[in-house]
Amino acid sequence: MRYLDTGARDPEHALGTWLDTVLLKAPSVVAVRLQTGFFGADALGYFEPTLARLAVSGGLTRMLIGSNDGETTRASLEKLITMAGAPRAGLSLAVVSFANAFFHPKVFHFTRADGSATAYVGSANLTRAGVTAQHVESGIIVDTRDGDSPKFLKSISDAIDGWFMSRRSGFYPFSTPADLDALAQAKIIDVMPPPRPERVPSLQVVGKSGIRSSATLTPLVQPPATTITALKPIAPRPRTSAASAMPAPAKPPVVVHHWSKKLSASDAQRKGAGNQRGAVTLVQGHYRGRIDQRTYFRNEIFQAARWHPMATATGLPMDKAIIPMDTTVKGVAMGVINFEVTYAANRESAQNNYTSTLHLEPLTPLFQQQNMTNRRLEIESLSDGTYRLTIS
Repeated sequence: MRYLDTGARDPEHALGTWLDTVLLKAPSVVAVRLQTGFFGADALGYFEPTLARLAVSGGLTRMLIGSNDGETTRASLEKLITMAGAPRAGLSLAVVSFANAFFHPKVFHFTRADGSATAYVGSANLTRAGVTAQHVESGIIVDTRDGDSPKFLKSISDAIDGWFMSRRSGFYPFSTPADLDALAQAKIIDVMPPPRPERVPSLQVVGKSGIRSSATLTPLVQPPATTITALKPIAPRPRTSAASAMPAPAKPPVVVHHWSKKLSASDAQRKGAGNQRGAVTLVQGHYRGRIDQRTYFRNEIFQAARWHPMATATGLPMDKAIIPMDTTVKGVAMGVINFEVTYAANRESAQNNYTSTLHLEPLTPLFQQQNMTNRRLEIESLSDGTYRLTIS
């Protein structure tokens, strides 16, 4: 069990930092349950890869969204519908709202592929302000991997499941934009909030005490951006002939660069002795004699990435980039995952060695659970600026 409190303004205590660790850096979550009193789609960047993966697998996803005073917006819920792949098997979404009370819990529960479970219970909502610690928030993290009681973790998931099993008062399930239309018409959602009272101007000196009012806080972390925008109603079009009404087919992106290799035991983190590298060496692979591995990854396949100058542990120059890749492992879509790639010319050592490495932290749980030795790793850059990573 771990206590989080952002009063000291430590980013490690922000809800977003924990979500990043559980959902993005180690993508092994197979079930998502949450309830949040307030909700904003601009906090969903942490969830997008996991929701995309669960949409393919039909994995369990249960979300309770508060709409206190009807202020949760239709646009935010529509974006959630799109991101979660609703309607689909395994997915349950609902708004909870009362005329005389708030729905106020903030609980995030995740089950991993190895059967372990972790949860956050605290004061931070699934909003941008909540995940970034724009406010002072506190909570606890429990995790069966840390020895916390599986029975206690199950009591948390059972509490969320109970809403969907018993259909209580104030519970409004939704899965389509039409459902949201009905909720908006009933003023359950999308109610414009009244204007807030004007605050005292910042840094105003009060009396002889010299106390300054209107102190401010800044966010401790920034949530990842999402790639999905809310659906928009389609405006009616004037009648035209069938030929002119046919839209031009969209051209799918094409592969600009491709590379692949067979994963060695070292790449697969299965060395017989010594420390595991935690990364895949980017060498010629199946393109032996056709590429110069010393420059191909930094200057060609990942040329468009944002590279940042760094230094190695020994103080030598190194470049690093965080590269989002649409990831598939053994036929299972994992969604878009951020991978770290590093380039250091000194690694070559005048011996025609590799200079670039792909760091495996996001896939570490999978590599620990399954032996990927001799699997084929492929990386592609596409004409629309995106990347794909496939292990088959």
